[in-house]
Amino acid sequence: VLTDLGVRPDLVLCSPSVRTRQTAELALPGTDVVYEPEIYEAYADELLALLRRGDPEVRTLVLVGHNPGVHELVQLLTTRDDEGFPPGAFAVIETDDEWSGLDAGRAVARWSPKEQ
Repeated sequence: VLTDLGVRPDLVLCSPSVRTRQTAELALPGTDVVYEPEIYEAYADELLALLRRGDPEVRTLVLVGHNPGVHELVQLLTTRDDEGFPPGAFAVIETDDEWSGLDAGRAVARWSPKEQ
């Protein structure tokens, strides 16, 4: 459960697939989730475009999606070279940028699949 690790999202964006819905419910019980069809089968650049449209009031966002897109997004934002995300893996990244200015290499990974 991500809340046990101190992750308290202002917004959860989730692919509408059955598996991602189940993952969101298990990882963030009792949290409101917005099901976003754009996440399903999205590439990293499409996910980045979605994040850039984020409300500036949202400080902590959880994205529940699919590989390889989510893994490639984390690599793009943090310049990490992780081998991949197994099912159910997650990364926590931090940035000082506004969502609209989010760009490659501008975030820091605080938690990744290798550290779980």
